[in-house]
Amino acid sequence: SLWAGIVGPILFVLVFTIDGALTPGYSAMRDVVSFLELGPTGWIQSLNFILTGLLFILFALGFFQWMRPRSASGWLYATTILIALSGVGLIMAGSFPPDAPGTAQTSVHGVLHTIAFTVVFLILGLACLSVGGKFIRTPGWRIHGWYSLLAGLFPIIAALGNLYSSFVVSNASSTPFTATTSRLAIGGLINRVLVLITFAWYVILAIRMLTSERGRINAARP
Repeated sequence: SLWAGIVGPILFVLVFTIDGALTPGYSAMRDVVSFLELGPTGWIQSLNFILTGLLFILFALGFFQWMRPRSASGWLYATTILIALSGVGLIMAGSFPPDAPGTAQTSVHGVLHTIAFTVVFLILGLACLSVGGKFIRTPGWRIHGWYSLLAGLFPIIAALGNLYSSFVVSNASSTPFTATTSRLAIGGLINRVLVLITFAWYVILAIRMLTSERGRINAARP
């Protein structure tokens, strides 16, 4: 199950990179990842969201199993739920595509997609903070704890900024905070940097756990 934390982010990035390169008129520099859900080949990115969400939920189960002998149940259940909910948010993002660029009136599915983005990144940021708070007090894991605390700030700021730019200001497409409706010249680049920084947390945590487990098994051998 821990392998899902490695496979999920890598597969997600590979799919949207290849899909974006092959989609006519799509600009990875300008257009956010979610815009790949639009058009006749939009099902590819929608499926990418959903499959990655399922893998993140699977990783949450692996995280729970790995941490169960090592932590208090209250913290473990809460953190596992947060990680799983980030996967649910991705499934939601794949089920409800964003509004097309330049759409004058926001649709129900566009609003739900914006909410899904917020669920993914806000919840994941909270999970990072929860894991970081635990690991900075755990010998041998303190560096990873500090990394998790720092990594958690990016998705939280992005999620809150997305809510602000989508529902508070009148011209969301001109603000750098939005991630689901941006038409900035470098909106796609900003979106991809956020995804890479945030999803790398899954990969690094999963690798750290798998390495630790392998070391424990080798140490137990006669």
